[in-house]
Amino acid sequence: MKSISEKALSEVSTLLARGYELDRMGQFEEADKYYRYSIDSLERTFGDEESAGNLNILAAYAFHHGTALEELGKFEHAASAYRRAIEIWDAIREDGCSSDLIVSLARALTSLGRIKRKSRNFRSALDCYERARGLLLSILMFTHAADPRKEILLKVLSGTLLGAFKSAAALRKRDLARGYRKELKKILGQ
Repeated sequence: MKSISEKALSEVSTLLARGYELDRMGQFEEADKYYRYSIDSLERTFGDEESAGNLNILAAYAFHHGTALEELGKFEHAASAYRRAIEIWDAIREDGCSSDLIVSLARALTSLGRIKRKSRNFRSALDCYERARGLLLSILMFTHAADPRKEILLKVLSGTLLGAFKSAAALRKRDLARGYRKELKKILGQ
């Protein structure tokens, strides 16, 4: 399989880092340009032969691009970027994967769910949140209490459950909404 060269990865990483820096400074339009250019560069570099490592990088870039687009209020474009990341991570997951990849996939699903909820597509949002919840719970089941990643997992799960609660409530699925609220309170220790 073709793997991205050190030089190409360095150049694309520099573009992504600049986009991320601009993103954090609130310059979302400029960040969007860097994200888009870095993704295009990666796709051209990979060609038709893509390794799992390269695909994971591409998915991460697509996810960050979606975040920048969401901040700009370009929700349909953000949803497309999140769907691209999900599609790539799902493809990698079929061949086996790490818990970090599953967390990334769950974060992308939660982000897509948020976009769907904002556009009042509550059923689709709930589907995203429920899938993300299942992925996160499958990892938490095997995570030791002292594992430093557990806090991150619980934070991501909390956001997922909050979105699921809001979507279920909007759909008037009161029992389901109560169940998500109860699960969220348990995580938050209330």
